[in-house]
Amino acid sequence: MENNQDSDEGCSYRCLIRRMSEDEEGQLFARVLLPWLAASPGKVAWLAALRERGSVTLPVLEIEDLWELYALSRLCELLVFETEESALRAPRLSMPELEDVLARLGIDVLRPMHYSAFHHEIVRLVPAQDPAHLPSLLGYEWPCLMLGSLLLMRGGVSVQAGREVLAPGIADAATLYWAYSRPRRPAHDLAHGWGSNSAWRTAFRRDYALDGQWHFNVDGTVDLELLAPDAVDEYGLTVAQRVELLVNRSFITTNREHADLFPYADRFSAASLQADDEARLPFWKRLFA
Repeated sequence: MENNQDSDEGCSYRCLIRRMSEDEEGQLFARVLLPWLAASPGKVAWLAALRERGSVTLPVLEIEDLWELYALSRLCELLVFETEESALRAPRLSMPELEDVLARLGIDVLRPMHYSAFHHEIVRLVPAQDPAHLPSLLGYEWPCLMLGSLLLMRGGVSVQAGREVLAPGIADAATLYWAYSRPRRPAHDLAHGWGSNSAWRTAFRRDYALDGQWHFNVDGTVDLELLAPDAVDEYGLTVAQRVELLVNRSFITTNREHADLFPYADRFSAASLQADDEARLPFWKRLFA
């Protein structure tokens, strides 16, 4: 909810994002972020309450809450990419500064040891000789951000995998949905194509890791588990392909046109995989094998 006040006390996430983009003094952490954090106890309290609400069950949120979370997710993207090495600019935040800002907001900074589509976004893919080799993490470019059980932003990782599991040129290059921008691959977001005010009335995609379950896009209106296995949507996608696209936010093995799709109404839940499950097929493939 945008506030037109320009004081730190009245500065929304959108206002803060604008201030960050305007900073040219190289003092982003000390002169922009820390004063804003000190003047924003209400936002910290709201996030703490939201975290508590998601600790036992999937909370029902008002649309204004989803707008607020979307603005927070855009802030998280900007913070993360301010730390990324880039040919265009040097990072303006160190990783300790990034983690300090996030900790003050009550956001968890995670680096899970085992790959999952829930926690990780593929930035770099190294093909394995075995085409069925399951993904193994090689390193992080940015961490996974969570608010308790609620995913705010997946971690950007380098992985090694066989082409039958993560296909080169697809898993690391196909359009990434529910992403406003990415430095090295096409991105698609519901905020694209709207005016500067309307774009901020975008609902945040909520994914939860709760009680041994991964819940993907819980506000979606189409439960993929209830569809007939042979159903095909208006884009020619099978249920298995829709699950693949929803869970990974992009195709990972499906070799077909990947731009201008609309996966935003789909939702899906499945048992989360633990480290000892790595010998098994990814669950979205097992379900429709």
